[in-house]
Amino acid sequence: MEKPRFVFFSSLIIAILYAIFTITIFGLDIAVLAKTNYAGSIAMKSFGKYISYNGIYTAVLVMGIFNIFLVIISVFFGIINKTFFYSLSISGTTLLFLSIPKEAITYKFMICFNYSYYQIAQARACLTFIMVILIGLFHLFLFLNDENLKKNWFKFVKIFIFAISILSLIGIAILNIFLLLNLNTSFTKEINPKNIKMGFFNRTEIELIEDEQFVQDSIYPYRFIGTLNDILKSNDKKLAYSYCSKGGCTFYYWRFLYAEIELESQFISAYKKRQ
Repeated sequence: MEKPRFVFFSSLIIAILYAIFTITIFGLDIAVLAKTNYAGSIAMKSFGKYISYNGIYTAVLVMGIFNIFLVIISVFFGIINKTFFYSLSISGTTLLFLSIPKEAITYKFMICFNYSYYQIAQARACLTFIMVILIGLFHLFLFLNDENLKKNWFKFVKIFIFAISILSLIGIAILNIFLLLNLNTSFTKEINPKNIKMGFFNRTEIELIEDEQFVQDSIYPYRFIGTLNDILKSNDKKLAYSYCSKGGCTFYYWRFLYAEIELESQFISAYKKRQ
């Protein structure tokens, strides 16, 4: 009696951890994708022009929610209802048709951008390795449990699903190994409105900045009037236009920032010479 009880409680703990890790990794993925979408829309003028990154975010969100839902159902069938065949079938199918595509999309998304959230990506990769082990143990528990299957072909299906799930887990582990190897960790600046400064530059200087050839001069610190966040949080605004549909109306505003700049005469003359 002691051995079956130990096996049951061990599998219960593994199943609960499996569900917790699935939810945690999903949360980290959504955090990284949302932050990258936001930072990319600020840093890159053409961000989202050719590829809908919001669409990718939505796809991962939907797949992640379905994945969590099916994992919980699988745990319920395996631990509470003790219908191991159905539990293994649901979990194995979820790995193949939801987890693998989600991992592939997330991997491609994370290595395509140089952003300062790579620590989160590294953490989710390490958690995924642990989750792969937990899923493997959970599936092994489901596979080895003696279940009264009425037809022999159920046993072959059970073996096939178990083999598919193991291959899927290996695939997920390999994707996360490549994620850790290919993740760019050299970009350390966080892109957000509070860190993006606004200042006065003439057309020639802007072209030099775009070509990464601009050299800071003595009046450089006096050019800045604030940050992008000052504009976004400005209460001085007026309606630019609105867009209405059946779901409601969206309003777009012009926002203004007024700033006084005091320059000493030598800096003004130095700027005029540069023009």
